[in-house]
Order: sequence, then C-alpha cells, then structure tokens
Amino acid sequence: MNVRLTENDRRAVDMLLGGEMAEEALDASMLERVNTVKRMLSILHEMPAEEPSASLTDMVMRKIAASQAAASQQHDSKPAAEL
Repeated sequence: MNVRLTENDRRAVDMLLGGEMAEEALDASMLERVNTVKRMLSILHEMPAEEPSASLTDMVMRKIAASQAAASQQHDSKPAAEL
C-alpha cells in the first residue's frame, strides 16, 4: 500500500516537528490533520526499535577503522617540516 501525504498533511507534520504549533489558530480541518499526525507519531513511538544487523555494524566499524588508518598514514607520510 502506497499512501501519499497531501499538502495539508505535510504542513501538519512540519508544524509538529518544527514546533510551530498554535492549535488555537488552526481551522477545524487542519486541527484534525494535526491530531491525526500526533496519533500516528505516537504509534510509531510505541513500536520497538530494531537493532541493526550484525553485518551492518561490522561494515560500519570496518569503514571507521579504514578511515582512521588512512588518516594516520597521511599524517605519518608528511615531512617533519610540514607538521
């Protein structure tokens, strides 16, 4: 199922996430959208967070180690006058 947000849905999400809430200034339709977005976000908040797969963690750690090794090699290869 592919659901698309309408422009008003996007505005409601932006208002909630951007902290631009002045609910008393919203018309009834927009207030209903904002409340719907709040309910959806609270459902997402209740969902358990999935742990990243071990392969993803290993891949990230290897990239970090490679990056640190490359930075160290660059530093070690500079002549003393440049340091």
